[in-house]
Amino acid sequence: MNGKHNMQAAVENDFRVMTGLMGSFIHAAICDDLKVTYASCVRKPGQREKSGLRSRKQQQEQQKAVKTKKQTKTAVLNGNKNNNKQKHMKTNIILNTNGKRQASGFTLIEMIGVLAVIAILAALLIPKVTSAISDAKINNTLGAYEALKTAVTDHYAKYNGFQLTTGGATCTTNQLASYDNLLMQEGLMDKPFSSKIGTNAVLQVVAGGGNGGAGYKLDGTNVLTTNMTWVVEAVIYGVAAQDAYDVSARLDGPALTPLNPATDTQGRCAFSNGTLSLFVTGR
Repeated sequence: MNGKHNMQAAVENDFRVMTGLMGSFIHAAICDDLKVTYASCVRKPGQREKSGLRSRKQQQEQQKAVKTKKQTKTAVLNGNKNNNKQKHMKTNIILNTNGKRQASGFTLIEMIGVLAVIAILAALLIPKVTSAISDAKINNTLGAYEALKTAVTDHYAKYNGFQLTTGGATCTTNQLASYDNLLMQEGLMDKPFSSKIGTNAVLQVVAGGGNGGAGYKLDGTNVLTTNMTWVVEAVIYGVAAQDAYDVSARLDGPALTPLNPATDTQGRCAFSNGTLSLFVTGR
């Protein structure tokens, strides 16, 4: 019994020692943790100032970095603009293999080639342009001539005579000499007679008999205006011989077109000394 009691007492003693050691170890560990936590949370005044200085210094460094970045970007943009200006100013300058500047331009052979092409185009186009302008003038004259025929025919149908006007009154000498103005007053024409091939033009009524105005050989041989009382003719002054010839060829046809453009006495056209007379109608 004594041996059993001694063993139990030894065990209880060992347990108390073990419990004491474990309590001391746990207490020490808890105290250490509390000290670390308190030290991290509670700083000394000097440590707080140092932390504030670090944060301000970091903010200043960040602001400087942002400012530097903006300045760099602006410098890059300005550099690009300057480069573009320099490229624009140097479009006509190239660098040769030695690094020297050499002005760009056409060589002599290229210039000769360009001039040759221009000369060929001019030789092809100028005659066509001149012909087109001449044709436009002839067409203008023939169009005005047809408009005169229509207006004079309407006047004759309305007043039963070339020499008569409103109320059966006889036209005055001035009215007969500028017949187109009378037709405008009557509302039969919009504007006075004009032509692109001469300097000035007039529409007039002249007495028949004799030569009958310009003495038109309407059939190519005989002056058929001899038996007419009144002849209406359009006279154009300052006409070139070639223009008069072209009008005659269009108006009278090849059979009544003269071989010599300087004179024409056949058909409805009579040309001499720069004056072209066109027979409109007669009675």
